[in-house]
Amino acid sequence: MQDGNTLVFVEVRFRKNALYGNGHESITTQKQQRILSTAQEYLQYETKIKNGRIDVVAMSEKPQNTDKNNNYIFDWIKNAF
Repeated sequence: MQDGNTLVFVEVRFRKNALYGNGHESITTQKQQRILSTAQEYLQYETKIKNGRIDVVAMSEKPQNTDKNNNYIFDWIKNAF
């Protein structure tokens, strides 16, 4: 996605329940390195774009939610790593 003059790479994570942590906790150091490497490689070839950042959007189900229209929690972390 684009935010002004910045190209934003978005990593989206989903956890059905918090038994093993939330979505953003599931991004390991190895996964971060792969995302960074991919973003850097893309920006090398896309010469019109000067700025880039990596955001994380973590989504999880609300525990015991009775509201059928609002079942999820979203956590958007700008410039996550």
